[in-house]
Amino acid sequence: MTIPLDNKLYGLQEQGRSKLIFEFYKGGSKIIRVLDFFENIMVKESQKANLITYNPISRGGSLYGYAGSKSRTFSVNFNLTIPNILHVSKRAIGTNKKLVEKRGDFFVYDSVNTVDGEGIPKGVFQDSGENSPTLQYDTNFMYTASAVNPEAAKRAFGGDVEAAIAGRGAATKGRRGALDVLQFWVNLIRSSVVNSAQDPTLSPPIIRLRHGALYQDVPCVCESYNIAHDEKAGYDRNTLLPRVIKVSMKLNEYRRSSLNPFVHQDPENRDVLAGWESVVMTGDDNKHFSMDPGVLGLADASYVKDSV
Repeated sequence: MTIPLDNKLYGLQEQGRSKLIFEFYKGGSKIIRVLDFFENIMVKESQKANLITYNPISRGGSLYGYAGSKSRTFSVNFNLTIPNILHVSKRAIGTNKKLVEKRGDFFVYDSVNTVDGEGIPKGVFQDSGENSPTLQYDTNFMYTASAVNPEAAKRAFGGDVEAAIAGRGAATKGRRGALDVLQFWVNLIRSSVVNSAQDPTLSPPIIRLRHGALYQDVPCVCESYNIAHDEKAGYDRNTLLPRVIKVSMKLNEYRRSSLNPFVHQDPENRDVLAGWESVVMTGDDNKHFSMDPGVLGLADASYVKDSV
C-alpha cells in the first residue's frame, strides 16, 4: 500500500516532535529560532569515558581509574528538500491567513516581547516583501526571460509577466515565502558556530536536539557543520537554489553544574548534569528514568509556544 504524501510530510511536524531549537542569549533575554525537520533524519551518538590505566607488574590485566567522561557527541544529518518544503508550506504561506496565525504554522519564532499595535511579536515571520532574497532572483529571471522571448515568457508566467514579477499571486508569494525561510534556515545553521560580531562576549547559540522520545531537548553546542547538495536533484530554475540541500552537524552536549539536582522536565533544573542515578531506581517515585532534559509541555508543545 502506498502511504499518502501528506502523511509522510506532516507527521514529523505534529506537536513539534522533530526539530532543532536555537537559543541565542543576549543580556537577560533569550531569542529562539526553530528549524523544523520535514524528512527522517539520521542521528549518531557517542560518548567516551576518561579512564586512567594502571598496569601492575606481573598482573594479567589492567586496572582502571575513572576520571570523568567527555560530553556526548551527536552527528546529525538531514536534508532540506525544496519540493517537500513547498508542499508543506502551501497551507501556511499560500493562504490568506493573518500574520499572527501564520506564525503558528511556519516556521520562525521569537522570544522578544516587543509587539506592534496588533499584538504580533515583531520578527516572528520571515515575510517575503521587498527584502526577500528570492524576490530579487525571481525578478531578475523574469525580466531577462521576458526580454529574450516575450511570448514564451507570457506562456510560462501565466500570461501576465508584470503580475508574476510583482508577486501578486498567492502561489507566487507562497513559493517565495517558503524559499526565503529555507535560506534563513541555511544562515541559521551558519550562525551556529559564531558569536556576535557587535558584542564578542555573546556566545554562539545553544542548540536543542528534539527528535522523538530518544532525544528530548538535549542542549548542545555546535562544533562544526557541513552543507552540500545533491547534484542529481537539480536546481530551482529562478534562484539556482539546490533542490536538495544536505546538512551535517556535529553537536556536543552541554550540561551545566548546579547545587540543585537534575530534574527531568523541570524548567529550572532540567539542564543540570545528570548521572546514572537518573536512570537507576533509587526509591524516588518521581524519576523518569531518563538523562535527557525532557520537553516542557509536550502535550501542547508549549515550550516553543510560550517562548514567542
